[in-house]
Amino acid sequence: MKEALAQALADGSGVVVGRNHPQLAWHIRAARQRGELVAVLRGIYTTPSHAAGFGVKVLALLIADPDAILLERSAAVALGWREPEPGEELVAASRRIQSKPRGYRLTRRRIHPEDVHTALDPFGPAATGAAGPAVRCTSPALTAVDLARGGDGASLDDALRRRVPLRALWAALLRHPTRGNHTVRALLHDSRDEPWSPAERAGHVALRACGVTGWSANLPVERSPGVFAQLDVAFGSLSLGIEIDGYAHHGSRSAFEADRARDVDLGRHGWQVVRVAAAWVLHHPAEFAAFVSTMVRQRALLLGVPVPTARHPRAPQPVRNHPERAR
Repeated sequence: MKEALAQALADGSGVVVGRNHPQLAWHIRAARQRGELVAVLRGIYTTPSHAAGFGVKVLALLIADPDAILLERSAAVALGWREPEPGEELVAASRRIQSKPRGYRLTRRRIHPEDVHTALDPFGPAATGAAGPAVRCTSPALTAVDLARGGDGASLDDALRRRVPLRALWAALLRHPTRGNHTVRALLHDSRDEPWSPAERAGHVALRACGVTGWSANLPVERSPGVFAQLDVAFGSLSLGIEIDGYAHHGSRSAFEADRARDVDLGRHGWQVVRVAAAWVLHHPAEFAAFVSTMVRQRALLLGVPVPTARHPRAPQPVRNHPERAR
């Protein structure tokens, strides 16, 4: 590759824009014929080894359309919620790019200004050591709502765990009525106690369906001066906590030991902590709710306090075809 072309690539953070370098037009054409350059978008080139890179795709998109907005899984990458997979397509809203380039899924969707978020240098170096560009993406609330339109509430759980207010999720949904809104409405309704995982949501739904009352979700409880533990389901008046544990988060030795140390601290403050498997809650919610109801009665009798009044129950349904996932 000619030195001038290599320098143009370095100056462009791994891409070269043909219209900005008319003096290199012949060298670019020759480099493409030799397989040293490939087109990312029309008139924007990079080396084959960097063409599939997510950061390079974003950089090329912003050159072609500075007003583009990353959506869905791509927005989740920009927000730092996940890492891009090798060769992953980039999803964005663009009103300037008319073609359907390989490696991109583009839409002309309009995003409400309140749901546009600017991420500063979210991808780091594109193809060189230079800092990556700032990029616009959907807000955390709209990103979670968009990802939930397929029926999986995990993105809503992630958003709630990251302290995105439930009211912000509802507002983002109402500002963007489109296909899948009914599904998200149902998920948000089931999230009214702000679960942090699908298993917690299933547990909350089961407890409400069986009329179990007197509990709070993710209640912060002081385990030592200034240090708090958050219990998945907590009956504050009974100092009873129910932890819904998934293997993904609690399968390591360090997590196991940290959880037990936390339980010991809470026990010193009079709390009883009971742990159940997330998979059991997901697939046998009625059994879970009945178990919690029994624990509540036993704890109330032990402490000599009234049992929380139960509402009229209805049978909860198990979560079908949902992999175990826990925070």
